[in-house]
Amino acid sequence: THHMSMDADELYVKEELKYVIDEVEKNDHDYSACQMLTYYREPKYILDPPETYYVALIQKIIPNRTYEFPIESPVSLDPTRRVHTDNFRAFTRDEIQMHHMSYVRNDLHKKLFNSSAKVNWENKIPEFISHWENWKYGDKALLPGAPPVEYNIVEVEELFSCSQ
Repeated sequence: THHMSMDADELYVKEELKYVIDEVEKNDHDYSACQMLTYYREPKYILDPPETYYVALIQKIIPNRTYEFPIESPVSLDPTRRVHTDNFRAFTRDEIQMHHMSYVRNDLHKKLFNSSAKVNWENKIPEFISHWENWKYGDKALLPGAPPVEYNIVEVEELFSCSQ
């Protein structure tokens, strides 16, 4: 009846996800989204401040409904996961957050060279990789973007064990 469009490095806290499932069912939401925390190097370091855009959460399976690019969205949402919606719900950070292990990996090359957005920063990939490989707590994180973006990093309680 529903699905979640997500990647292998996207995690949720079980109790928060149960709450969202109940809310989606109770209110018959056909599409929902939440914000996220992005992790850097280890599952105890997050970008500060957190990114503000949303990611798709739970979607009702509706015949002939497809992902469309580009279409408008009620919130700033990942453009690759948008659908037309009749009953949308944006959950707050207090309700649920996606925990994105985006930069927790053994090989950052694969992530950067396989990104659909790499055309915006492909010539800077060696710089991002060098910064990531040499990063230590206290340094700013350098993320791909046009232009590249620096973030502070804060240490948080480790909720997930992620083998690199």
